[in-house]
Order: sequence, then C-alpha cells, then structure tokens
Amino acid sequence: MNNLDYKNEIRNYLKETIKVTDIDDEENLFEKGIVKSLFALQLVTFVEDTFQIRVENFEMDLVNFCSIEEMAKFVKSKKQAVQ
Repeated sequence: MNNLDYKNEIRNYLKETIKVTDIDDEENLFEKGIVKSLFALQLVTFVEDTFQIRVENFEMDLVNFCSIEEMAKFVKSKKQAVQ
C-alpha cells in the first residue's frame, strides 16, 4: 500500500462510520467537530486493525490523528519502521 491507499481507507472508514460526505485530507477533524474524543479511540483501533500496526501510548497524540493526511503519514512511518 502507498500513502494514497492509506488515505482512501481512512476516508472510507470516516464516511461509513460518521456519515460525513466531504472531508479534505488536510482538514483538522477535531477542530471541525467531525471527530470527538470517544470516537478517537475507535479511530485508533481502526488504524491498528486495518493497517496491522501497534499504536503506542506515546503515539496517541492529536497530531497523528488530526487529519486524513496526518493519519496516512503516521501509518506510512509505522509500516516503514517494521520493514
């Protein structure tokens, strides 16, 4: 998978789960109110399960999960670290 694949997976999950139809890759999901704190935990679980990575406690930072772009970068970096 590449960065675009990661973005598409994340975008599709958000669209299906929270019924948002239009999300920019760089849009801050927390500032826009699209994602609330409880859903953030579901988002971490989705990322771990879908991309088969482990999100460590210190990585559970809004910076890594604030947008589709940042989540895709985070997943890419985690995948590259294990190769």
